[in-house]
Amino acid sequence: MTGMPSRAELKKNLRLLQERLEERPMDLDARMRMARTFRLLEAPKEAVAHYGAVARYLSLGGHPLQAIAVLKELLQVDPTHEDSLLFLAKLYARTRAADASNRGRVAVPILDGASSTASTEGAALSVTGLWRAIRPATTDDLAVVHSADDIGAVVDTDIETLDDADLAAAVDDDLARFEAVLSRVPLFAGLDAAAFVELSHAMVLAHAAAGDVVFSTGEPGDSCVVIARGEAVVKRGRAHGGAVAEVEVDRLGPCDVAGLFALVRTEARQASLVATTPLDYFEIDRAAVERLLQRHPTSRAALAVVLRDRLVATLCAEVPLFARLPDAERQRVLGDFAVVLAADAESVFPTARIDDGFWIVLDGALVIGEDRADGRVDPCAHLLPGDWVACAAGSLAAPAGVSAQAVGTTALAALTPATMRTLLLRGGADAKDALGVTQECTPQVWTGSLRR
Repeated sequence: MTGMPSRAELKKNLRLLQERLEERPMDLDARMRMARTFRLLEAPKEAVAHYGAVARYLSLGGHPLQAIAVLKELLQVDPTHEDSLLFLAKLYARTRAADASNRGRVAVPILDGASSTASTEGAALSVTGLWRAIRPATTDDLAVVHSADDIGAVVDTDIETLDDADLAAAVDDDLARFEAVLSRVPLFAGLDAAAFVELSHAMVLAHAAAGDVVFSTGEPGDSCVVIARGEAVVKRGRAHGGAVAEVEVDRLGPCDVAGLFALVRTEARQASLVATTPLDYFEIDRAAVERLLQRHPTSRAALAVVLRDRLVATLCAEVPLFARLPDAERQRVLGDFAVVLAADAESVFPTARIDDGFWIVLDGALVIGEDRADGRVDPCAHLLPGDWVACAAGSLAAPAGVSAQAVGTTALAALTPATMRTLLLRGGADAKDALGVTQECTPQVWTGSLRR
């Protein structure tokens, strides 16, 4: 047969497949053909149900790549089927499979890649191709799966007795855990299901035993870690006498993110992450997150807020000018930091500024220096994410003497001038030392860093 099958032929084919499934519920080939037959009969709900059942069996049987191929064909029927999009994201996270490598095949015969009626994943695209892919010629033509062992399952042998509802419940539990983690991370909370799939292409689900080092200080930082289950500690090097020892500076649990700075710049890790319990975590590639941020501006704004909260918390915990404040006042100061955006070459403060201020770079860069005739700045300091600049021009009653200019679109956490003036006046002559200044551009403008 080479043309479009009649509805009578399709319904006859459906009856034959239903008989085989009644005899052999684990016959994945017959169930896949059933899904395609429903697809040709324009019954999308039934087609999606059978595609989903095949994907669940394959996933639970330890074949995520084949499950991905099935889900891709399902999404040709219903591109917005949210459960399947999230299931696909979970499978990508497990395998780190790229689109080009997902060429798993399930039903036999599926047209080979050379056929003009097959997709690059081996899934038939045309009506004729679908018919050739689902029509059972003889019993011998079918690749029958009699038990879990036949698909290489690493599950209990009684899986054969599970019905679709049991399998769906098991997968739904996994999906709920997967979605619960990323949807509670502020950076990803606003993403839709399709964006989760996009993100998952560069996401790896990994495991660590208690005591394992997830990443170490000094390693290249090109990914962040989102904890799904368990706990871990962040350790940073601290000088003690003539030696440097790693001490605990933070404790993280489910939905917390480690390695945030890897999302805004590539540099060596500034801290180590060590599992304190058995740990499940997602490792997410920086380049993929950057592509996602470009397509979803709300996520970039969310990243700036997350970085602000993390850096301001570090500031208030570790920088003496802030750390020695009473708890209630420290919390108020935390609330006085706002996220502001500066366009490329925009002035954050001018040379003639006579007010106080404090800015932390969250994303992008700042250059501090003397103004040039062409409108640019002759740099004395170049600040990157995690660095800060303070201006004490108001407290010292003298102009800043240098200006600060954004390099590219730059996100900053800015403290209100009034709050900064109060802190500087309270700090008196010791205020500069209490900030941990690393460079003085002018007597009124100082820089430092929270990237420890």
